[in-house]
Order: sequence, then C-alpha cells, then structure tokens
Amino acid sequence: MTRRTAGRVRRLAVTFAVTVGVLGACRARTVPRPVPPALDGASALEVASADSSAVRRALLRNIRQFQSAWRLAWQRSEVSRHGALQLALVREDISMGINSPEVARFRAIRCSAGFTGDGVLAMEQSNAPTGDFRTDTRTARSAVVERMRQGARAMEAISQQAQRAERNARDKSTVCAGWTPDTDYVPLDESDHPDLALMTALRPRLRRDRDTLLSRLAVAARRFPNDAWITGQRVRFALDQQDTAQAMQAVRLCRGDDAWCSALHGIVHERRGDLVQADAVFARAVALRRARANSDCSDSLLVFVLDDASRQRLANLPCAPRRALIDTLWWLADPLWSARGNERFVAHHARETWIRLRAAATEDERYTWRSEGGGEALRATIMRYGWPSHAYWGGRFLDEEISQARESVRMEANPPYLAHEYSRGRNAFIPDASILFKPFDSAASAWDGHQAPATSTGQWWPREHMRHRTGVASMPQGQLVLLRRDTAILVAIAIDSAMPERAPDPIEAPAATLLASTGPDHLRTLARVGHAADSTLRLSGYVRALPFVLAVEIESRVPHEPWHRLRHGVRPPAALSALTEADVAVSDPVLVQLPRRGATASAHPDTMLRQMRGSLSVRRDAPVALYWESYGFAPGDSVNVEIRIARRDENGALRSIGAALGLADARRDSIRIAWQEPDPGRQSVALATRVPTISRAIAVDLRNLAAGSYVFAVVMSRTDGATARGERRVLIVE
Repeated sequence: MTRRTAGRVRRLAVTFAVTVGVLGACRARTVPRPVPPALDGASALEVASADSSAVRRALLRNIRQFQSAWRLAWQRSEVSRHGALQLALVREDISMGINSPEVARFRAIRCSAGFTGDGVLAMEQSNAPTGDFRTDTRTARSAVVERMRQGARAMEAISQQAQRAERNARDKSTVCAGWTPDTDYVPLDESDHPDLALMTALRPRLRRDRDTLLSRLAVAARRFPNDAWITGQRVRFALDQQDTAQAMQAVRLCRGDDAWCSALHGIVHERRGDLVQADAVFARAVALRRARANSDCSDSLLVFVLDDASRQRLANLPCAPRRALIDTLWWLADPLWSARGNERFVAHHARETWIRLRAAATEDERYTWRSEGGGEALRATIMRYGWPSHAYWGGRFLDEEISQARESVRMEANPPYLAHEYSRGRNAFIPDASILFKPFDSAASAWDGHQAPATSTGQWWPREHMRHRTGVASMPQGQLVLLRRDTAILVAIAIDSAMPERAPDPIEAPAATLLASTGPDHLRTLARVGHAADSTLRLSGYVRALPFVLAVEIESRVPHEPWHRLRHGVRPPAALSALTEADVAVSDPVLVQLPRRGATASAHPDTMLRQMRGSLSVRRDAPVALYWESYGFAPGDSVNVEIRIARRDENGALRSIGAALGLADARRDSIRIAWQEPDPGRQSVALATRVPTISRAIAVDLRNLAAGSYVFAVVMSRTDGATARGERRVLIVE
C-alpha cells in the first residue's frame, strides 16, 4: 500500500468515525434516554414494619423517587415537544415589541419566579442581548429613547400579568396564571390526567412504577387503616393512575377522621363524574367539620375566591351568621339550579382536598408546597382557578438564570419554574358583594359579568373561575311581567333569541325551566317546556309575594354544548290579599306582539301570555299593543285612563331644539292617549279575584316616534282622587 493510499484510508476512517459520533449525539438528543427506576426495592421491606412512622418514611422515600423519575420524564417530554426557550431570541422579540407566545410564556415564568414588582429585572427583560440601555454608552441616543419606550411597554405587560398573580409575602414567590397561548400546537388538558404531559413512549414504565407504589400503599393502608396520610396518598396515586376502582376501595377502608374520609370520598366521585354523590359527601364533610368543638366557623380557603368587600364582612361576622353567609354564597354560586348537584361547591372542596394530598409530601411531581418555596401562592392559585390545564417549562438554562437571580436577592431557588396556563371556555360563578349581600336586588347584568365573553378572552380574568363540564352561557334579559293574584304573584317571562349561537333542531327541543328561589333551602320549579332555538321562549308560573331570585335555564342537548342561563333578583308587589278596600294599583304595562297592523288587541291574560314580546327593544314599524291590569278599580267606577309615552334619553331634548330650529326632523318624542271609563267602545276583562281586577289592552302606533329610550306609563285615577301608575322602559329602534 502506497503512502498516498494509506493517508486516504486514514482520512476516510476519521470521517466515518466523526459521522457516526455526530449521528449518535443527535439521536441521543432526540430520543429520550430510559427513565431511571422510580422505586428502590429495599424500602419495600420497611412496609412490613409494625412502626407506622417507619412505614411513612419508607413510603415517602418511594414517593419522592417516583416523583423525581416522573419529573425527569416530563422535562424530556417538554423539550422534545416544543424545545427550550431561546432566551436571546425571546429578549430580541421583547425589545422589538413583538408579543409572541414565547414572549408571553417567558414573562409568565419570570413573573412566577417572583420578579413582577422588581423594576430592574423587569426592564432587563426588555433589553437586547447587547447590554443594559442605562449603562451601555455605545448605544445611540435615539436608540436609547426607543428602548426606553420598549421597556415601558414591557413593564406595562408585566404589570398586567402581575394583576393575575398570587404573591407569597414570606419568600416573594408568585404564581402568575394565564391562558394557553393561541398556537398551532394546543397541549392536552392535563388537569385531571397528569400523564398526558408525558410522551407516549415514557408512560408505560412510569405507570408500572406507580402500580408498584400503589401496591405498597395498599399493604400499608390495610395494616394502618386509621392513618389518614397513608390512605390519602393511596387515593391520590390511584386517581393519578386513572384507577377510580382502587381509589374507591381505599376510601371504603378509610377509618379515623370521618370528615377527611368524606372529603376523599368526594374527590373520587368527582373524578368519576358523579356530581350528585360528590356534592352530598362534600356537604357531609363540611357538616362534620362544623360539628367539631374546635371548629373555626369558616372555610379557611374560601377567602381566596372572595372579593375584598365580601372577605372583610365575612371575617367580622360571629360564628352563626358567618356560616349562614357561606351557605348563601354556595346557593348563589351554584351554576345550574335545574341540574342536581352544585358543581362550583364540588370544585372548591375538590381543590382543597387535592391541595392537602399533594402538600402532604411537601413536593409533588412539579410543584413545591413548602411556604419557603412559594407554596402559599400556589395554594391560592389552585383554590381560585383549579389545576392548570398545562404547565409550560422553559428549559434548564432559564431555570439556572432564574435561580441565580433569586439567590442574588436572598430568595430560595425552587426550580422548575413554570408558566401556569389554563384552557379557554371557563366560567366564574362565585358572586361578588353586590349579589352576595343583596341577591334580591341584583340586576341580570351583574350575573352576566361572570361569564367569559365570546371574544377577547385575554382581557377576561376574574378573581376565580372553573372549567364547567358543559359551560354556561348567558341569555338576553327579555321581558318580565309580575301580575297580582289573590295570594300569589303570576310571573311571566318572554325571551327572544335565548340561544343565539345554537341552530334549531327540528327533532329535539331542549328543555327550558323557570325557577324561583328565596334562599338556600327553598327552590321551586315554576314551569318547564321544550324550546326551539328559533322561537320566542315564554314561561310563566306562580310564586309567593316574597323577594326571590328568578332563574331561566335551558339545558344542553349534547355533552359539549353549553347550558344557557338568566338570573336576577325580583322584589314582587304585594298580593291582592294585602290590599285594603281603599287601595288601588296598576301593573307595569306589557308589550304584546300583534299578528299584523290594525289587529285588535286582546285584553285576556291567557292571550297576553301567548303573545308577549321577548324583548323591550321594538322597531318603530312593529305592530304592538300594551296590556295592563288595574287593581281596586271596580267595573262601574268613573276612571280617567291615560297612556303616556315619553322619551327619556339625552337625545330627546336635543332633537326637540333641533326640530324647532329646522335642523332635525320633526318626529315626535312623546305620545299621550287619554279616555274616561266606563267606555263601551274599549275592551276590558274582569278577572275573578277578591279585589276588583280588570285587564285592558290597546294597540299603539310607534311610527311617528324617533328612535331612542322611552318610558311607557299607564296612569289611572278615580274621581275620589285615588291614583295608580305603572311604567316600563322601552327602546325604540329604526
């Protein structure tokens, strides 16, 4: 072999070796290494020990070994799924004002690390990698000004993020929750199934390790059935394994603390989707805790979901009124009164129980529960929003950078640092002070604010929210009618387009229910009918003449379709039995839809209930009539009747001035119709009640009225001076 040939062979060999090495390195980076064993075999022997504390120590070692292995597999899955955050590129995007999903997650992670209020670190996020604009003399003045503006924008974005943060005063740690960014890849919702965060190839080994851990927990639980910690950990890992049968078996063997056993029972039913049973056992757990001699008369974690006014008032109440107010809160927070079980109550106590289970080992697979590591902020976040749908990890380099920054200001390093993200389509049901303390005076708009808007979800972030199993959407307020009867009040409501986003179903019409509730222990169904999506919903029923909260609910037809709900407080008038012989009254007028222009308006109540309009917004050319009832005016009395339609908005006076000057059209801003009864030419119907009750109706022509807000009033007066008035605000549109 010549020297030239030998040299060529050596070069080929070196090239081949380098190529093999590079390919092997690339493969090692893309294919996760095997997960190390989660459990050691030696600690299993200690489970047979007669010493409960020794068994706990052995199980705790097993749990921590499993959690470390799970965390390692999850971190590899995160890097494989989306890669680590490229910090230089992210900071460059920030300096250029680009709010990409990576930038949003970077800010959320830094916010959760406790840097929301630190101006130096916040400004540092807006700097390009070349240096700090405050000290870099190489930067031109114009560039300095621009970067200062960019820094201010970054500070504003971080400030908005901090509004959602739970801050722990002890170690300045925070948890900054947010929505999952809109990207091409939407992660699976892992709030109830943590293994969904792992790559499919890594799940079998960890599930086998969890099964081994569960076997040891089962042996220990049978040996020490009164040990709440062992039973709780068995339930926790069984539910993480999606093994509700084993979790239920563990609960049935639970002994000792009845309240804790009931709470464990509740999360098993909740995970199974049995809302009614979960509600019942959580209520039993609350009752057992209240019965204890050392009970604090309150739910210590409830403060996280209350607004400031509600929290302050709750803290100042004695024991009995405090418990009554808590019961009132859960009554009002129940998402659906026509469906059995209070899903918001269940969610609250399930969150509390899960926190106790995971905090019992001071750490879990991803979170630190020690107060020194931010556990208090994490508790508040979970109680308010539940378990994150996705926990985003930015990678090892960002963890190291944040840990160094925390240690430089004497904060404990507690990686991994995460962006806590929640899926869209959530609802907030806990009432604020305006509803909680005055439920019978609450307007429908106060309840509407507790639903996520259809658009701009990024701007909607209430004090608490939850993922409802179907979702709850608001419906329009419609037209509400309250008519007096002898010992009750006739309640009628009509709503146009109650389900605006739902297409009509020619085969199946969902059930619509009208309900009235005067308190936590009194709920009455007034009516229930099938409702087609493209028709006006009309419901009516009788209630006692007491303040109540009115609710209209339309059930979903398929699992992922939302329910529709309307609620507001009502203070009805007194029943006829409360009126004296000298009393007179007039109901608020009712807008009735006529079949055509020129049609006769019927004064019969049953016809009115079939034709009442489902909205207080009416077109000027619509054929409508007014219906009302008078009470205490006898059929033969001489009565002056007057219909007044008067404009009540800012444009009314301006239009009058403009019309006088010839600058606006001369459409009228008011109508007045008056007559005297008895009048045989006008239709009326006398109802069979103990107090004289007469119903009347009259068609009205709105074509000459300008568009705007009006008050429709009915005024009736007798010759002896007795006068009564009823009115309703109506919006007239073009």
